[in-house]
Amino acid sequence: MLHWLSSHEPSVLRDAEWALQPKDWLRLRLVKRGGSEPSDASGTLLFDIFENTWALPVIEALGLPARLLAPLGASDAVAADWMAPSPVSLGYQRHSRCLRFCGYCGRPCWNRIA
Repeated sequence: MLHWLSSHEPSVLRDAEWALQPKDWLRLRLVKRGGSEPSDASGTLLFDIFENTWALPVIEALGLPARLLAPLGASDAVAADWMAPSPVSLGYQRHSRCLRFCGYCGRPCWNRIA
């Protein structure tokens, strides 16, 4: 999709801040910080599974802006502390933490530390 956008809608890519997977977008909305993890990143085919990072040579060869790809973290790492009021409106306590989502069948792993 990013390659298609670069060919047919370059202004969309130029104006975009992020190119996120759905779980990454949700995390951005909840904790106000962009980020991804290896499971979702590998699904983009722009991730080097051997180096555990974005495949910059592939991204450059496709002419895609690497700045759109979210910083990577471990699947079970704490992404950030909740940013109120989003988690409170979802029933989470104000001082809860949000874990990155684990990649197993798309099931989220939440840490509800008070």
